[in-house]
Amino acid sequence: MKLIVVESPTKAKALNSYLKNEDVGYKVLASYGHVRSLTKTKGSVDVDNDFSMSWENITKSSKAVKEIIAQAKNSDEVILATDPDREGEAISWHLVQIFEKAKVKTKLSRMTFHSITPKSIKEALNSLKEIDQKLVDAYMARLGLDYLVGFNLSPVLWRKLPGSKSAGRVQSAALRIITDREYEIQSFVPEDYWTLHAKFKQNKYECTTDLFEWNNKKVEKFMWDSKSVVEAKNELLGNSYKVTEFEFKDQVRRPYAPLITSTLQQEAASRLGWKPIFTMKIAQKLYEGIKLGSGIVGLITYMRTDSVNVSQQGIKECRDMIQSQFGKQYLPDSPHFYKSRVRNAQEAHEAIRPTNFNHSPNSIKEYLDDESFKLYDLIWKRAVSSQMASAIYEACNMFIKGEKGTWKAHGVKSKFDGFQKLYNVDKLENTDIWSFSEGDVKCLEVEDEKHATKPPSRFTETSLIKYLEEKGIGRPSTYAGVMYVLDKRGYIFQNKKSVIPSNLGWVVSAFLKNHFSLYVQDEFTSEMENKLDLVSKGEKDWKELLEDFWKDFQAKVNEAYNLDVKDILKEISNTYQQHFFKQDKVPKCPKCDGMQELRISKGNGFLCCSNYPACNWNKSIDSELDQNVILGTDPNSGDEVLIKHGPYGYYLQWGAAEVKARVLLPAMFAPPHNITIEEAIKIRNLPIIVGRHPDNGEDIKVGIGRFGPWILYKNTYVSLKKSPFDVTLEECLDILNVTRNQKKIEKKNSEKKDK
Repeated sequence: MKLIVVESPTKAKALNSYLKNEDVGYKVLASYGHVRSLTKTKGSVDVDNDFSMSWENITKSSKAVKEIIAQAKNSDEVILATDPDREGEAISWHLVQIFEKAKVKTKLSRMTFHSITPKSIKEALNSLKEIDQKLVDAYMARLGLDYLVGFNLSPVLWRKLPGSKSAGRVQSAALRIITDREYEIQSFVPEDYWTLHAKFKQNKYECTTDLFEWNNKKVEKFMWDSKSVVEAKNELLGNSYKVTEFEFKDQVRRPYAPLITSTLQQEAASRLGWKPIFTMKIAQKLYEGIKLGSGIVGLITYMRTDSVNVSQQGIKECRDMIQSQFGKQYLPDSPHFYKSRVRNAQEAHEAIRPTNFNHSPNSIKEYLDDESFKLYDLIWKRAVSSQMASAIYEACNMFIKGEKGTWKAHGVKSKFDGFQKLYNVDKLENTDIWSFSEGDVKCLEVEDEKHATKPPSRFTETSLIKYLEEKGIGRPSTYAGVMYVLDKRGYIFQNKKSVIPSNLGWVVSAFLKNHFSLYVQDEFTSEMENKLDLVSKGEKDWKELLEDFWKDFQAKVNEAYNLDVKDILKEISNTYQQHFFKQDKVPKCPKCDGMQELRISKGNGFLCCSNYPACNWNKSIDSELDQNVILGTDPNSGDEVLIKHGPYGYYLQWGAAEVKARVLLPAMFAPPHNITIEEAIKIRNLPIIVGRHPDNGEDIKVGIGRFGPWILYKNTYVSLKKSPFDVTLEECLDILNVTRNQKKIEKKNSEKKDK
């Protein structure tokens, strides 16, 4: 009998079902992931002993490992079938070390496969090999680097910045990228500019145009100011106009490459709204196998890959299916081939694709849960569309000329949908100008529009992953984990999908930027990935790589221990001055002649006076108020009403010496510079009854919550788009009568009755 070891019980169940009728007896057991890890003590990587590593067994896998050892001793051969990547190779290597210690003498072989189907498993069994030591070395190098950074740099943070959590080789570089982008946004100074647009009519057709030339000069962005744009507008209004020219051009849009790990995460985020770590969890389930009518089948190829290649057999199956399902016009004359944009992509692997292209999403929908269906549908459509014909659009530019200026209108319409029949990319059509012809047109109106230059956009998880991939920072398979760790450590938070550094994130990032600058730069992190790839190819010794890194890094760590905390905080505040002080220079204390200074307590930064403890002024970094604002006196209670800032944002407080009440200030009133005492009293009185429902006499209340104003009726909250202080009973009834809201109220009350 032969023993096969895989990583997960789901995979083991699938392989057991495929091999149960084979002449050679097979038994498949799962290791339940990694079986050993570095010991959680200092010195796990011994820098004074040729970087030797100390290992310990992982508790959650210990029972499985005991069973594997027992079965291995009674088998003719042990086939290690862990995942076909660096981590999978490492698990197999660790099992070999465990077998040697347990005196297992059985023959050992390595087996790899990229999809879980009966055919791929049997092919893999006919191509057994030895463990790839080069991949194991790359694993050792990466693990060693991460240990040396984390176990040496994290204690520096704990000592110098109380409340800090940890540092990591890729995670710290990602945090620096996020904070630098946010600082760029905060420091951005917008510039105003103007554009001119006109609406023209010919017969019964209308179109909107942009000014293209003014006085025979091409229009430039900052051509006008507020005065000259009005003068230009008035001159243009008086012109007579003719359509003088049309430019036609076909635009060909090629299909996108099949998905890889990073683009899978990006597409799932934008189309499904999923976090990367959740996407990978569902992809793992699809890879390991789903029970269909014929048995357990892995529906997709291995999901940790940075290659856009598809096997010749896969391409043939896909093309046959396209011709059968969509027709010959959707099949290009020859297959599409793609080149990876990921640096040092592992081209030997395949892209993420269906293991069987004939398993269309709808044909197997009954076997899938909702999340699995959504992701499989995305993967299947992207893979199939990658081999479909290109989409073709006709683009047209129309020029309308007058004495002073020339206007341009742009239109586009589809000639052939191609791959977009299956994988829509939302190219908006504008076909108005095809109704125009050369000749006179009437100018209906000319409008000037004011704009302001915009700062770069905040990162989302999707755009950050794309940035890391383009810069070669980390590996695509690690991105979901990096985002998870930054979030878990409290270094970042998300607001409407935007990734924003937290108070603690700013402080940690600035410290690393000041004292470990080299190690958080794009270039260094990317170059380190290149060196790790050389190790995986056998072109660089992993211990030599660690030696080169440790020599300089150790010196930096030792220097950091000697730094004075007060100096560190001063440097941090200077690094991101605009963020901490909301201006380009360090301001004075509003209470005395001291200067404002950054301090940190329990991981939260705050500003205080340099004359502390003589002056006790302080404020949150997030507050735009230098000190508490006194709004006035509540005429009903006689209490003084103040605006203050706390851990959860701005709030109203009744009573200065003795606190009578605190009310969180709704986000729609923040920042609170212009709030009046009358508005503060209204906020305290929320929610209020605007009236009773005419059908049943039930109270209709309005208030403000975490996500804005609301209406409360029959225990159901309905969103309100205006201030609760201005809404009437009639407006509330109109909102409640909207079909969507009626269904929500009925559902809520029906659930209440069921309970």
